[in-house]
Amino acid sequence: MIAGMRMRKMAVVLSRDEAARLLAAAHKLKHQTALSVAYAAGLRVSEVVGLKVIGTSY
Repeated sequence: MIAGMRMRKMAVVLSRDEAARLLAAAHKLKHQTALSVAYAAGLRVSEVVGLKVIGTSY
């Protein structure tokens, strides 16, 4: 290792079963949606909190 360089941690990737159990643990749709977006896009918690819902019609 070169002096001054730090080792970077490898990202943890969930299995399909682990991801499904994570989403199932969130009972509200908005929480499932936030978890899905965060995991799929690789967002940090602070980035998910800053998301705004615009342009949707119900």
